[in-house]
Amino acid sequence: MDRTDEYQRRFHEKAVREIELASKRQTHSDEAGPVEAAAPVGQRDPGAQDRQRKMDRLHAVSEALRPELVADLKIPLDSALSSRLPEKFVVLDLETTGLSPALDEIIEIGAIRVTISAETQTAFQTLVIPQREIPAEITSLTGITQRMVHRDGRPAAQALEKFAEFIGDLPLVIFNAPFDMGFLWKAGEKHGIAIRNRYACALQLSRRAWPRLSNHKLTYLAKRFEMPNDEAHRSLGDARRALYVFLRAVSETSERVRWDYRPLDWRVAAAYNKERDANRTFCVETRALEATDLELALSRYAVAMERMYEYEMAVDGRFADAGILDRFTLCLWKSGRYDELVDAVEQFAGKFPEVQSSLMTAVLKRRERARSRLAVAKLPETQVQARHMGVPGLAPETSETTDPSQPPRVSTWGTESPRSERVP
Repeated sequence: MDRTDEYQRRFHEKAVREIELASKRQTHSDEAGPVEAAAPVGQRDPGAQDRQRKMDRLHAVSEALRPELVADLKIPLDSALSSRLPEKFVVLDLETTGLSPALDEIIEIGAIRVTISAETQTAFQTLVIPQREIPAEITSLTGITQRMVHRDGRPAAQALEKFAEFIGDLPLVIFNAPFDMGFLWKAGEKHGIAIRNRYACALQLSRRAWPRLSNHKLTYLAKRFEMPNDEAHRSLGDARRALYVFLRAVSETSERVRWDYRPLDWRVAAAYNKERDANRTFCVETRALEATDLELALSRYAVAMERMYEYEMAVDGRFADAGILDRFTLCLWKSGRYDELVDAVEQFAGKFPEVQSSLMTAVLKRRERARSRLAVAKLPETQVQARHMGVPGLAPETSETTDPSQPPRVSTWGTESPRSERVP
């Protein structure tokens, strides 16, 4: 901590002490209120207004200086995991006053924003001021006292807002995800801050990675795998251990990490199903136009793509429909509009990076062939001729990609009525 930070902390502590002292004086004054209220105006304390103004200034300065830790941590990461994990994600941990999101409150938030390709990771930590007293057993377990949260903490709304800014829309990793996410969702609803990030549970992943272990508590895993065990039951220390467990479990298993979403409200699910089915019917009707009026089919598929983006983003993109993209890019390929094809796939992949299916694989291959066509179109005429004549070093195009009217893959999506599956 540099001199400026130390000065701010001392000033903040002094401000808190003066506020507490002023509050005690005010309480004492309130108890003697009737006598003071009856006194003539000229006999009232002339310094009361000055003290009140000073107290207001101290409140403002103290609130502005309430600290939350944002620092860089050196945590070694295995670059080999980059193919199985997002480039960026956030590992978080909460400390609470109890076990019930409906009855208890968050008292500390700790998180680490991970970038796989970076050497250092960014950490976030803040204490949160609860509306009720911290139980003695929680103080005994975590070491967090009422004085600590009043001195260094933030009100829950401000702490949650700062945390939401820190995580953005990145996926979250939590050791016991149902517990922590329950508190985050409840606090978000209370203070009007939506936490809609997808998340993964490191505890479930550890159980799949080491099924023979009889104990999967975080402290036990930290001891067994010789992880740092400092700051146990404090949010940032537990977040660091959860990160180590998560990465080691990912290395142990061959499966991809499963990301979950908050369960949908039934009304949202019903509206989503209605919009999706209507759009799929629209696409089935459009397919008949591909042979007779390709341009009209393209314009209709473009409308279907926009509709799809609207209703998919309403449910956080968790059910992205690659079938519409498949038909749209197939028509773009037939019409030779390769640049638009590449742009359409890039836009879809940017919105729904986790989509994996046979249709999406075909679309991605189509995009690569379109890129090859665009690259050939930019070559000088002599190089294009040499390419077709089979000059060494310039492989000729295969018959599969010579004729734009014969795309590399023809999808059967949309030949039947829309699928009947429903979002629960």
